[in-house]
Amino acid sequence: MAIFFSGWLGYGLVVQAGILTEPIDPSYARRPFVLRDVDNGIVRNIGGGTVGPATAAWGRIGFMALFDAQAGGNMLLWLPLPVPLVVGTGNTITMAGGSSSFLFSDIQAGRNATFTWPAGSVVARTPDGRVLTAGVPLQSTGGLLSAQVLTFGSTVTMAALPLAQPASGTSQLWNNGGVISIS
Repeated sequence: MAIFFSGWLGYGLVVQAGILTEPIDPSYARRPFVLRDVDNGIVRNIGGGTVGPATAAWGRIGFMALFDAQAGGNMLLWLPLPVPLVVGTGNTITMAGGSSSFLFSDIQAGRNATFTWPAGSVVARTPDGRVLTAGVPLQSTGGLLSAQVLTFGSTVTMAALPLAQPASGTSQLWNNGGVISIS
């Protein structure tokens, strides 16, 4: 089975300026998240998982996001939860395998073509109409989703760059305190 995306799933209270505010609790950690290959524009998660239990109240969790790193890294996609969750001490958030599906309408036409989306654009939708928004410039090349690498002749605004340093050696641009840097 081919993989469309392999990374990390995080939950948060709010998304502002392309940044997800995640719970601050030693028991909170992003968990591995895999989307299987595109089938007629639709991708589904493989396997499930649990985050928590919370050792302190996390508050009202209203968003989930996909990252390319367990900590820091790029927030590739984010979307609102269908119903916000209030996570108190001792509570967990659990997602069953196959429970998340996303329609990437651009990819329906050609799985192996290259598609790009600017940060802030609608990339896909859930069956109930919620939108997946690009947190950083994205690309899908050969059926794999990733942060868009530098493309000559393209324009990237400082606001569209991630504030956290991407994984070393990935050749990705990032906003290093107002200075454009490359990892």
